[in-house]
Amino acid sequence: MSITLYTAPECIRCKIVKSFLAERGMEYATVDFKADAQTFNTFYRANRKAIYRNPEGVEFPLFDDGKVIKQGSGEIIAYLLSGHEMECCVTRSDMLHGKIAGIYPSRCPDGQEENLLILVDRLAKGGLQVWLQVDGRKPALLEKLLNIKDVHVILNVVGGADAAERIFGGAPSKEDLAKTIALVQASAGGIIRFLAVPLPGNDGQWAWPQRTDAAAA
Repeated sequence: MSITLYTAPECIRCKIVKSFLAERGMEYATVDFKADAQTFNTFYRANRKAIYRNPEGVEFPLFDDGKVIKQGSGEIIAYLLSGHEMECCVTRSDMLHGKIAGIYPSRCPDGQEENLLILVDRLAKGGLQVWLQVDGRKPALLEKLLNIKDVHVILNVVGGADAAERIFGGAPSKEDLAKTIALVQASAGGIIRFLAVPLPGNDGQWAWPQRTDAAAA
């Protein structure tokens, strides 16, 4: 596997991924988007659809192994740890400037809990403030993650079990939700949000406005 890492100068996320690759003895080539602008621009134009650009620009690093393109330290390390297994619980971050999100422990596939712990630990030890989002499932995993320094959590709560199944793909038991609420309340800066969102219909399409009353209820 031939790996190319596209980076930015003084990029903390890039340093985290470089360190991770080095520890595992994985060789890679580096392209600095400023120093090697022509090479990066050629890559960017060829893969524009696969690269997210936020209002402040492209998030680095970008990872290319000839098979997939991954963006951001969370997605890249998740891929290196488990291939495509954690794509349902590690996604693009919508936070910048020393913070990282896009990590959903409640959705972690069975058997991948240890890899998620490794991922979050590496991000936090690399200097990022990690923000998790949970829906009440897997409180035991959340408890372990919250023991890592500078890890914070947001609990999203929607209607009943039917709403949770439709929105999150699963619903917590009352016991697990109670444990999760207690963990969030005890955590530094923990946030609990009660959300009113439209429920998707049986065909998978979002139904506006017919189901908004049900979502609010």
